Amino acid sequence: MARKLLTPKRKKMNFMIDIDLAKKLEESCPAGERSDLVNKALAEAVRVQNIQKAVEYIDSMQKKYDLRVPNGTIVKTLRSIRYE
Repeated sequence: MARKLLTPKRKKMNFMIDIDLAKKLEESCPAGERSDLVNKALAEAVRVQNIQKAVEYIDSMQKKYDLRVPNGTIVKTLRSIRYE
């Protein structure tokens, strides 16, 4: 009996992208691989955005409560998170 490959559930969405970007995507990525490429790129963009929000939150809490931490401690922690 053939086994089905498990793929993550997906939702079809409509986006508008620049015409030049669409052309580059069509030229550089085969039709059957575009969704995976865009999905990976969006996942990375969301991850980076969440890290940026965390940095902003940490900065705001430091200022609000006048917290002092050794130079580079927060940066080192966030860099380690980024590369996980």
